[in-house]
Amino acid sequence: MNMLKDKLHRLPYCLMAIAALTLSAGCSKDDPVKDIDESNVVAYASYTVKLEYPADELALFDITAEYTSTTGGMTTETINGVWSKTIDFRTFPADFSLTVRLKLKEGVELTKDHYELGCNQSRKMVVHYADGSTDAGDSMSSNGSLSVAADKIAQYAEKHSEDVKIAFTVDLNADRSNVVRTDK
Repeated sequence: MNMLKDKLHRLPYCLMAIAALTLSAGCSKDDPVKDIDESNVVAYASYTVKLEYPADELALFDITAEYTSTTGGMTTETINGVWSKTIDFRTFPADFSLTVRLKLKEGVELTKDHYELGCNQSRKMVVHYADGSTDAGDSMSSNGSLSVAADKIAQYAEKHSEDVKIAFTVDLNADRSNVVRTDK
């Protein structure tokens, strides 16, 4: 009889333990986020890069941009003036990279004392939502203009052989309401 009382006394504790295990087993970090507002989810993101080199730099250097295209492959283009590219990210996660290479042109003659060199650049990420709205979140611009003496052009060419390097992964946050950019 004492043993039966002892077991009955433990019964509420056993039931609470079973209930707690049942509740915790039903919740998982792998479950999708609930209550996602489908009109507020990211449809896609676009990233625009604009580079502008001064006339002196374009005259002295062969400039190429190697970048990840919208399809995910690598594309190389020659820069002959203002260069601008917009890449759309429609699947996530997605990787992007851009490397601009400068190479002193063969047989170039240095006829001036100083040359205006450098790169003005702007970058902008725009998030496009399923409801048609947009949000311009991440943007940056810089002016890299400097005057370089003719006798320092070879040094400049060596130091700036890879002039611009950008690499990142873009993904969605848990409720798909925004993009998360991780620089590499």
